[in-house]
Amino acid sequence: MIAAAALFLLSAPADAASVQLSAGLTQQGFEDFSREMGVATSYLTVTPAAPLGLLGFNAGLETTLVDIREDRSFWKSALKGDAPNYLFVPKLRVQKGLPGGVDVGAVYSRISQIDTTLVGGEVKWAVLPGGAVTPAVAVRGSYTKLSGANDVDLQTYGADISISKGFVFVTPYAGIGQVWIRGEENSPLVALKPTRISQVKSYAGVKVDFLIVHLVAEVQYAEIPVYTTRLNVGF
Repeated sequence: MIAAAALFLLSAPADAASVQLSAGLTQQGFEDFSREMGVATSYLTVTPAAPLGLLGFNAGLETTLVDIREDRSFWKSALKGDAPNYLFVPKLRVQKGLPGGVDVGAVYSRISQIDTTLVGGEVKWAVLPGGAVTPAVAVRGSYTKLSGANDVDLQTYGADISISKGFVFVTPYAGIGQVWIRGEENSPLVALKPTRISQVKSYAGVKVDFLIVHLVAEVQYAEIPVYTTRLNVGF
């Protein structure tokens, strides 16, 4: 069932737009596009701060809706085709616990609306693993790269700190961090400088456990709002 859902989510529609810069795109427009696209494709937390543990592992599907400002001129100048009202980013995500309160993870996405793919990874360290009465605190480093957009090279680097506390089968969490966005254009129609953007982000979410099935919902804000749900199987 998960495999079938993954194929459905990652398939590309026939009317997909593509990232193709037009001659009318300005330097400011490229920076604005890189900022929103970088926020949309940056690595999201979507997990509490507590570590998985040495034997811990989970895998599942994640869906992200990004409220882009599609009516702005820079979206019209950066895409061939119409920009969507919301950018839909479905992902396959896996995470594995390691010794010392360290977790590693990876994501893959086929962003069919703009005919691109996204890969990324994370390393999280639970500074405080948490307990019956104490919260967990973790720091994280992350990276993503957008591929398939011939006119643009876009990468993001992230760092954040989060806190969470479990209550029976419900674990709320919140955090704050920074995203560094690096964009370069490869279009013959424009000559624009590379973008180097730093963006603060904040987020909050909740994880609900049903035995080995876990549901997570998260809202992040960094220039534009990002809404994510995650359904995974793990232990």
